[in-house]
Amino acid sequence: MSARYAVLAAAQDAGTTGMPVSFAILAAIVGTYLLSLYLHPYSKCKTCNGTGKHAGAMFGYAFRACRSCGGSSRRLRLGAKFLGINRK
Repeated sequence: MSARYAVLAAAQDAGTTGMPVSFAILAAIVGTYLLSLYLHPYSKCKTCNGTGKHAGAMFGYAFRACRSCGGSSRRLRLGAKFLGINRK
C-alpha cells in the first residue's frame, strides 16, 4: 500500500471527513486566481486579437483603432472588472 493510501485510510479510521481538505484546496485555487487578477488584470482584446487595429474592408493597408479596446490591444479581465481591480 502506498503512503498516500495509508494516509487516507488513517484519516478514515480517525473519523475525519474530506471536507477540510476540500475547503483548503478550494481556498488555494481561489487565492491563486485572485493573485493572478491582481498581477495581470488585463488580457488581449479578442476583437482585434491584440493588435489594437481594425483593418479596412476595402483597402487592406488602411486601419483604424479597435472600437472594443480603443487601440490599446488590452481588455480588463472579467474578474478584475467585477472586483474593481484596474492597474494602469
